[in-house]
Amino acid sequence: MNTIENRQSIQKLFKDEKLLRTEVEKFKNSNNFSRSTIEDADLNVLIEDYRTCSECATDYKDLLEPFLLEIIDTNDDQVINKIEEYEILVDNADMTEVNKENLRFLLFSFKEASNYVLTSDAFINQTNRDNSPGKNIGRGLAWGFLAGCAQGAFVGATIGTVTVPVIGTVTGAVAGCIASGAAAGTVGAVGAAVWSFVDSIF
Repeated sequence: MNTIENRQSIQKLFKDEKLLRTEVEKFKNSNNFSRSTIEDADLNVLIEDYRTCSECATDYKDLLEPFLLEIIDTNDDQVINKIEEYEILVDNADMTEVNKENLRFLLFSFKEASNYVLTSDAFINQTNRDNSPGKNIGRGLAWGFLAGCAQGAFVGATIGTVTVPVIGTVTGAVAGCIASGAAAGTVGAVGAAVWSFVDSIF
């Protein structure tokens, strides 16, 4: 997953306002990612579902489960620091280089989304008004990843190929989880910010 092309696809998403607006609108209008669904979601239950997911690779779960538990309680202004902590953990993890590269891509995608939200005028204006960073970005990342991973892993395991927004087509349950989780997580972070910050950052 950690190819130049995939990284460029994620970067393009945050440079192309029209493309990003389209993906956020899809996110906001999706039954899986509706505002009420996210606000009512028990992320710990979703993480437990991920823990017991038979299509999701154990190597990834061992690192991602604690990451997700931490990111949902991380203030927005500390999200990038938390992602960077896990980038170091991935580098030092006892796993195959392929798995490390896939996780590097996931964390890269999360960092791109977080940077975009943190530097948006809507985020800056809202945090200045509230004098509080909130925890919307990390929760959006976690919710998007968990929903995207579950769907991508299922489709990859049953059909074989998964068409992922922004990234394209991938094959198999593991790739489906990581690619779909990365795409949905990045849009989830922006979507959560959209709802928190006056429903539009455009």
